[in-house]
Amino acid sequence: MATTDDHKEIVQLLTEKQLVDEEEAQQEIEERKLQNAIKKIKREAEEIELIEETKHRDEIEKMKREGEGMKQTQEAIFRHSIKKMKRETKVITRIEEAKRQQIRETHEAKRQQIRETHEAKRQQIRETHEAKRQR
Repeated sequence: MATTDDHKEIVQLLTEKQLVDEEEAQQEIEERKLQNAIKKIKREAEEIELIEETKHRDEIEKMKREGEGMKQTQEAIFRHSIKKMKRETKVITRIEEAKRQQIRETHEAKRQQIRETHEAKRQQIRETHEAKRQR
């Protein structure tokens, strides 16, 4: 009898350990996914920024060559600054959305794990009561 109880306890401990290990592995996978998504967003933003900076420089040089006034040059610089801020805001928004999505997924996974743990405990209690009834 004690051996059976010891065996059940060992099985339960191993099961709990396995669940914790699986959760940690899943969290690590999710973290890597998030980091990869953020890297991709940043890389895309850098490429866009490089293209836009080149366009901006070309526009400024064209204006200088054409001899347009300082006011128009300043307006072009201002427009470029506004566009740059908008692009940066979009990048930040995409990163934050990726983070929010990961948080939602992590919370859902934890809720599911808690439900499964509670169900396993309820099942164990049922089995214990059933075993006691059968004695």
